[in-house]
Amino acid sequence: MNIFLWRDNKTAKLWVTGVGNDIMVDTLKKNAADFPAHEVSKIAAKIMTFIKRHHKLHTYSIYSEPTPTARATLSRKKTATPKKKTAKKSPKTTTLKSKPLGKLVSVVYKSSVDGVTLVHDFKHQPTLSAPSGHSLAISGGKFKITDRGIIG
Repeated sequence: MNIFLWRDNKTAKLWVTGVGNDIMVDTLKKNAADFPAHEVSKIAAKIMTFIKRHHKLHTYSIYSEPTPTARATLSRKKTATPKKKTAKKSPKTTTLKSKPLGKLVSVVYKSSVDGVTLVHDFKHQPTLSAPSGHSLAISGGKFKITDRGIIG
């Protein structure tokens, strides 16, 4: 990737030719360095520090563009073998890989409508599990969720 500093259409682009103890720039594109795409953000951080130290460059912004080599790599990635499409499962048949915690006996919650604390004891105890380790899921059992709360 080529990296350049540019202010507007009236000014010449300053192509980055090297990054060492100091950033080196040139107005000729042919002298621009070809940086690996995965290092552009790291190099951009160094360039920002360079711009802050040089008052004449305060109005410039950092840009990058792919080199012919990078374009060829990108086009190869775009023309890679397409992944085999698989039919998506409907939400009703999707199963979560989760850690079952046990049977859920009751739930205590505060109503979002009027702030009243409600306790619901389950007649047919559903399974309580942790699908992601940071959330809880209730599956099975015979209950319905209505405007009035949990029924069943």
